[in-house]
Amino acid sequence: MKMKLFDILRLYIFAIMLIATSSVMSLNVAPPPLTTYNDTVCYGMQVYQFGYDGLNLGAERFVITSLSNDWTFEGGKSYVNTQGFAKSSGTITMPIPSDVREGVYNFSFLVVDSLYYCQSDTLYFSLIVFDTARGIDELVACDSLTWVDGITYKESTNLPRYTYYGGAASGCDSIVTLNLTINRSYRYERDIVSCDSYLWSENNQLYTQSTVDSVILTSSKGCDSTIVMNLTINPTTYGFDTVIVVRRQLNEGYQYHHETFYNEGDYTVTLSAANMYNCDSVISLSLLATDTLYSPIDTVYICAGTTYTFNGQEYSTTGLYRHYLLSADGSDSVARMYLHVNDTLRGDLYATICVGATTEPIEINGKTYTYTETIAGEYTHRYQFKNPDGCDTIVTMNLTVLDHPTLSLTPDTSLCYGNNILLRASSPTANSYLWEAEPVDTTLIGQNTDSNVVVRPLISTTYTVTADIAPYNCKTTATTFVYVTQPLVAKLYSNPREVDADNLEVFFRDMSVGNIGRAWEFLSNNPTHRYHRVIEDDAATERYFIMPCDMDTGEVTLRVWNELYEQCVDTARVKIAINCNNDVWIPNTFTPDGDQNNNFEIFSDKVAHFEMYIYSRAGLLVYEVSDLQTHNNDRGWNGRIRNVGEKCPQANYVYLIRFSTKKDPNTIREKAGSILLLR
Repeated sequence: MKMKLFDILRLYIFAIMLIATSSVMSLNVAPPPLTTYNDTVCYGMQVYQFGYDGLNLGAERFVITSLSNDWTFEGGKSYVNTQGFAKSSGTITMPIPSDVREGVYNFSFLVVDSLYYCQSDTLYFSLIVFDTARGIDELVACDSLTWVDGITYKESTNLPRYTYYGGAASGCDSIVTLNLTINRSYRYERDIVSCDSYLWSENNQLYTQSTVDSVILTSSKGCDSTIVMNLTINPTTYGFDTVIVVRRQLNEGYQYHHETFYNEGDYTVTLSAANMYNCDSVISLSLLATDTLYSPIDTVYICAGTTYTFNGQEYSTTGLYRHYLLSADGSDSVARMYLHVNDTLRGDLYATICVGATTEPIEINGKTYTYTETIAGEYTHRYQFKNPDGCDTIVTMNLTVLDHPTLSLTPDTSLCYGNNILLRASSPTANSYLWEAEPVDTTLIGQNTDSNVVVRPLISTTYTVTADIAPYNCKTTATTFVYVTQPLVAKLYSNPREVDADNLEVFFRDMSVGNIGRAWEFLSNNPTHRYHRVIEDDAATERYFIMPCDMDTGEVTLRVWNELYEQCVDTARVKIAINCNNDVWIPNTFTPDGDQNNNFEIFSDKVAHFEMYIYSRAGLLVYEVSDLQTHNNDRGWNGRIRNVGEKCPQANYVYLIRFSTKKDPNTIREKAGSILLLR
């Protein structure tokens, strides 16, 4: 239980009066016996407060006078009371040494009569200190985990800690440490080629077409693993072939690929992994026997203007030619030749380079050529020669020469320290960009191949971008300089921070770092003082302001900027509390002897609510009033106990006054001091 400000003040006043007392009267009166009281606190509290309003201490005037010296903590530390007297209801506050840990600690209080100092009994107190509870949160997750602290963790860790305030069973704090293990999910890709169909063992599914499919499996650590199959299905090729052989070849056994046939008929011949996809080729074979044998057609190529001799006869025209022969067994055989007359052979070559560049070496008819040009355009180089067959051959090199790309770039600029800037590079022909910085700027990482980049240099930096027409290595380079101003930190010192009617002057000093120009400004909540501005670029680093007394708060603003780049601005503000309220006048002496100064009272016509309490040197309440407006016939203290009892002796007394003004009835103010009663 925390003590109210008013109760603390009463204890303080009571202690002062007790010290000032010169004599004590004795009276053998004792309160009833006391018991032992228990309480608990959490480790880390700097003070311990306990209330004793409900303790059975007897009559109201009995008080707790002191703490015993036997309140001993761990390590032998002890505490001696320095608070003085305390009334029989209220709160005691005691500091707790910082090295006190979990355990049980005992202490006691001596209770006496507050007026006659008659010793009574001892109040025993047992304090249990609980330490902060601690625990470990053992967790395992896949890829990432968002913990109770709201942070997402993607790596294994045992560092994060989180405090549950009041979360322990004892009511004290509980600190939990995260021990996190992050397991990974994986992705595997498999390229599979099969003929006609494929049975995937991962899902036992049969595929007949090329596709991409996947399955998700759970790893031994409980995380998903994805297996992706990139499946290519190649076909088996089918063909037809009709073969005519001389009948005697069947009698001897006719070999067709890897099989031997002895009879005419239709057959199916499978050639394993024989097609272009490395799959089977299936041939439907029709095998026929004849007494006349036709030889395979022999294809012959000649150049235009030449002849070819076939069985003693010359031919110069494209066509199919036959020659009939008589075989050894008397059966006819036919030799066939297809003659193809070639025209002039032509070939085209293509190359693209940048202005001033040189092509890779190209070999034409046994010679090596390279090409370079200094002007962009289309160029043609033609070569004519005889090939090894003696036919004419014409090769044409088609060369495209590109100009270097035009490149525009953000011009040199200035930047405030800590800010970002967008650098733009553009080219109508380039399709590739590369950024570099001197000195190195790590903010380029991940975007150094973009046309536009956002960077945050901490010092002045030169940025270079190279635009390229890929893949022809046709490049243009441009640079821009970003000047980074030094960081500005506005700092304003003031003294004092609170003024009153007696002294309204406040001293201000510019303590800023890195500023070049400055402006002072005074703002207030009074229209007559609003926006009172000192001219900008003021050279004065120190100023005095007189706070106006017709307001509660004044605010002084210092704005600093960089002279080279005025966009870099920082501001410091200081608020000054202004207290010019003298709404209540309180005397310091009165003489209740029938003259003009018989009562102790306040003088004010601005009070809305009023409370007053007066205490003797022994701490006894001798007078109180709760509301001035309801005590028009009771204008203050007349020097008697509660204004109707015995006369109080000549002495110093202590007063506490609480009041609010008509101007601000919701704000309670307090005044305390001493009053001298003269008789």
